[in-house]
Amino acid sequence: MEQALISVIVPVYNVEKYLPECVESIISQTYGNLEIILVDDGSTDRSGKICDEFAEKDSRIVVIHQKNSGVSAARNRGLDVCKGDYISFVDSDDYISADLISSFSDLLIQSGADCVAGGFIETDDKKNEKSAHAVKEQIVMDGWESLIIRYTDYRFELNLNNVWGKLFRKEIFSDIRFTEKMFFEDILIMPYWCMKCNKIVYTPYTGYYYRRNENSTTMNRNPEHLKKLYNDSFTIFNTHIALYEKCGNVKLRNCIENELADKIVTHSINGTIPAELEKWTKSEFNRHYKAIMNSGISPGRKAKMTFFRIAGIRCSRFLYRLRRKT
Repeated sequence: MEQALISVIVPVYNVEKYLPECVESIISQTYGNLEIILVDDGSTDRSGKICDEFAEKDSRIVVIHQKNSGVSAARNRGLDVCKGDYISFVDSDDYISADLISSFSDLLIQSGADCVAGGFIETDDKKNEKSAHAVKEQIVMDGWESLIIRYTDYRFELNLNNVWGKLFRKEIFSDIRFTEKMFFEDILIMPYWCMKCNKIVYTPYTGYYYRRNENSTTMNRNPEHLKKLYNDSFTIFNTHIALYEKCGNVKLRNCIENELADKIVTHSINGTIPAELEKWTKSEFNRHYKAIMNSGISPGRKAKMTFFRIAGIRCSRFLYRLRRKT
């Protein structure tokens, strides 16, 4: 039986240090019928040249060079040109085990699923394996169930926040694209692909190695950068709330409004919200306050939310720190 064509999309930007290992891990897959799409997003180091060198050695590799537009634009370009029946994403500073594509493909075909999601191993520059994240046993559920569990039961490590470490039927992304120039683009797109999946298989297999980069964009503490980070976070929450409301899924809407409130309170207490965003953050909290209080949360959490609403960000932070000292 002829193997189905699987497209592996890799957005590339200034990763000359890690790119060879990433590409080698893909071309060394035990599954042979691959289309490997390397999208060089205007790299200023040798990354683009490295892509071309690999393409000269392996006819399965397609290289696209484009003006720097961000990871979302690079992934979208890959989606626009890919020819595979199935799609997988790999970030260019990560790498995968030799049997990842084969394992995912076997599971997806045998189960008739729309997506197979594996676990991942968090590592660093020295290849120290810090932690593994995966379900304990194979689980099968639809996209709606997956979203509810993602918001309500953190014991299940479903790895929904990332598109990497998965294999999708191409049809799932037929009318879905990543939002460009935005942080947390994987999280923003999450419910859209989930809702198109009638069956998702979660496997305890961990063949994806996620390299934690201390210099990544989300680690940047620049004030303007932080403002953009928080602004995009609120945009994602509000987009998801509107989506679940439109779909008539009250449970999911309540779940995400509660998560939004928890994150606002936590970041306020920890002092990680930029001073110029405090007023705006409080207004976001107040906008969702009524829905949060009517969503069935526990009396203790109701009291916490009410206190925060009355006390405000700075007072809550002061009292929390005072309590920790006593």
